[in-house]
Amino acid sequence: MLTSWVGEEPPYLYTDVSTGEVVGPDAEVLRAAAASVGCRVEFLSLPWKRAIQALKTGDLDVVPYAKFTTDRALFARYSRPYRDFVHQLYVPSETPSGARTLSGLIASGGRVGVMRGYRYPLGIEQIIRDPSYQSQVVFVSEYDQLLHLAHKWRIHGIIASDDVITTRCAALGYDTSFFDAGQGFPEHLHFIFSRQTVSETQMRDLNMALQVALESGDFEELY
Repeated sequence: MLTSWVGEEPPYLYTDVSTGEVVGPDAEVLRAAAASVGCRVEFLSLPWKRAIQALKTGDLDVVPYAKFTTDRALFARYSRPYRDFVHQLYVPSETPSGARTLSGLIASGGRVGVMRGYRYPLGIEQIIRDPSYQSQVVFVSEYDQLLHLAHKWRIHGIIASDDVITTRCAALGYDTSFFDAGQGFPEHLHFIFSRQTVSETQMRDLNMALQVALESGDFEELY
């Protein structure tokens, strides 16, 4: 049995409210890799920070949707990258060209909304953690809050993904044409496994199973 974090990251990893089942390609890839080594997966819904702490103590076995950081590598074993993710700056469609990069938006006096507790790529982190820009950075706990703030013109750009814009705008009744995609920040995503509960040998086997699952073609359309 592997216990895994599940958050609300549609369409890749989320709980279907109509069935209570954890769905999305990240869940399916993890289930396939785990089944290949004789395990099944139990998903637990936790806030992201609690999930990382539980992974550190061994109370949780795996967290999907994770980027590489050196501090996490001290307590987590990283899988091979299983997909790429692009953090994108989205701005209202009438935004001038000079404010369609993150640095340009900040330089123009605009405010950007980001998710609290996330580790973003370096190009984003350098700006949103800069003390001189703190009045221009708004941290929230849910993507829906970012969309609400943007539509009320409380912020002038958000860091999200194309999938978030498509799925959450539809759910909230917002027109996706309100936003244009600006600067993108790509990075690899991994499954990270607790060093407390998953051995180096088990990690090797899981990586081999993950590679087989990804190369099977079964998930090509999903990713």
